[in-house]
Amino acid sequence: MLRSLVSHSASHPGARVPEKIPVHPEGRTLYERLGGYDGLHRLVKWFYAKVRYDPLLEPIFNARIAVWSEHIETITQFWARATGGPSEWAGGMGRHFFLELGPEHFAAWLKVWDENCRELLPTAEAEAMSALAHNIGDDLQRMLARRAKPDAKRAVDSPEVTH
Repeated sequence: MLRSLVSHSASHPGARVPEKIPVHPEGRTLYERLGGYDGLHRLVKWFYAKVRYDPLLEPIFNARIAVWSEHIETITQFWARATGGPSEWAGGMGRHFFLELGPEHFAAWLKVWDENCRELLPTAEAEAMSALAHNIGDDLQRMLARRAKPDAKRAVDSPEVTH
């Protein structure tokens, strides 16, 4: 059960630090360097174990995720595609539009993600995965802002002309 995994996280008092995910520095893509699907799956699984104890994030996920193993599989496929690997993920970001997410949710999500990456990955791969997540988070926040404010798209896409 995922909830029991979090007891091994270094972010909880008295917990042991999980072993780092073995990387393959000779890999051409980040996906290959992380050990492919198995490495990503482990990273995602540990991340969601921690999310389920975050006071800001836990209610959002628990209200919408009925089968955690399916969600973890979907998100692992997302990260496989994002890191240059083979993927069956064909989704989009539209599900986020209805969650009423604010900057505080993205900050909490990224904080847990960054900590998880630093805990489980060597420095170079942790930094690469964190940078990728921050870029995705920034893109998603811009999409949500444009959707929330129809005039925001015009303002972003059309620079103000000054005379």
